[in-house]
Amino acid sequence: MTNLKTIKHIFRNPGPSDIPCSQLPTMFPSFFEVGFHDFHCGFGWTSLIHYMLLILKKNNSNLRITYIKEKYRFLHISYTGDDDFGEQVIRLAESASAYICESCGKAGREKDLDGWYKTLCDDPQCHSYD
Repeated sequence: MTNLKTIKHIFRNPGPSDIPCSQLPTMFPSFFEVGFHDFHCGFGWTSLIHYMLLILKKNNSNLRITYIKEKYRFLHISYTGDDDFGEQVIRLAESASAYICESCGKAGREKDLDGWYKTLCDDPQCHSYD
């Protein structure tokens, strides 16, 4: 079983991903219902979600993801099942999302966009919410 200290290190900076979120249910079918399409978050968090799923798979988690979205600048993952370790992995991924740009996956921080809070990097060309 992967220990939580190792997972915290992985989640610090997962880096950018070439995999679109829409492919993750196909890659990890045991964690999603057939036809799952409830990804409502930025492309920058795809690596974070991908690593989370790899860890859940390696540790034979029985969790089933019902939706993934951005909520109050954090990644929010809803799931069913009973797996304490898997739940901790999900909570760590959600916490790590506060430091990863949801647009590009680089280091990010809280930004106030006229009352809408997002986790974004400092590169204005990376994201445009004008």
